Formats: sequence, C-alpha cells, structure tokens
Amino acid sequence: MSDTDGPAGMDKLRDEIIEAQRGHLDMVKWKIMLVAALGAVGLGFQGVGLSGAGGRTALPAHYVLCLIPFVCAYCDLMLCTLLLRMRAIGAFIRHRGRWKLLTDYEDCIASLRRNGNGGARLFGFEEFAVFGASYLFSGLVALVLFLLGETALSCLGLFGLGCTRLIQCRFHKKSDMLDEFMHDKEAGTS
Repeated sequence: MSDTDGPAGMDKLRDEIIEAQRGHLDMVKWKIMLVAALGAVGLGFQGVGLSGAGGRTALPAHYVLCLIPFVCAYCDLMLCTLLLRMRAIGAFIRHRGRWKLLTDYEDCIASLRRNGNGGARLFGFEEFAVFGASYLFSGLVALVLFLLGETALSCLGLFGLGCTRLIQCRFHKKSDMLDEFMHDKEAGTS
C-alpha cells in the first residue's frame, strides 16, 4: 500500500477540494469586480470616448460594455470546471474511499445533489447565482446598448445570453455524465 492510499491520500484529495473551493470563490469575486469595472467605465464616461490620434474620439466609452458578456462566459467556464473538479473528487471518494465517515458523507451529498427536494437540486442556489448573474449582466448590456442606439452591438448582449445558456447546458450534461460514470463504476459495469 503506497503512502497515497492511506489517510495521507485522503488528505491530499481533501486539500484539492479546498483549493478548488478557494479558486471558485476567487473567480466569483473576479467576475463581479471585472463586470463592475467594465460597467463603470462603459456607463461612467458616457459620451467621453477614448482619445484617438490628433485628439479625435476613437471609440465611445460605452463600447467597453461589449466585453461584459465575454468576461461572464470566461468566468462561468472556469467556475464550472472547478465545480466539476470538486464533484469528481467527491465521487471518487464515494467510490474508492475506505473511511466510512467520508464515504457516507459523499453518498449523502450526491443523493441530495441528485434528488434534492421534489426534484430540485439542493445546491441550486450557487448555480442560480453564477448563471443568473451572467444572464442579468448580458441582458443589461443588450438593453443599455439598444437604448443607446447601438442596435448591432446590443446583439453581443444577446450573444452573451446564448453563451450562458450553452455553458449551463454543457455543465449539466458533464455533471450528469460524471454521475452516470460513477453509478456504472459502483455497479461494476465500467
């Protein structure tokens, strides 16, 4: 039995989950800060624009708002990656764990995540906050740019809504694939 098969191995997995949680929280903070900064620049200096050569206005400041949907999509992808990493480690502990307390805990969490209350996901608030914020920010970008007469650019906000939906669907699919894989593993078919 190697050193990583015993309690030291479980500690390493637990540390990996903790690091993923820290990274997740940091990414949420960065998402909010970046969106707030871009929004402040895009709305705070309305009509001022960025100076071009010879003192001409190169771009209106509200063009910066177009970056918000891309920032949201990038952050959402990173957040989903970290969530899936945490779930995969939890599933591994549930499947391979030799310590009853940890495996019982992971079994309980997996069951609650899958079934929840009346089919709702128990930990759905976090997902609602992450994706809901992206829907809100992208929708606001589309609305503000449309109201500013930038109809073509407002489509970037709509693009952001589509990206958020795509990321959310892919996250659910990958999460379900992980659950199915681990279920097959537990049943001995994989």
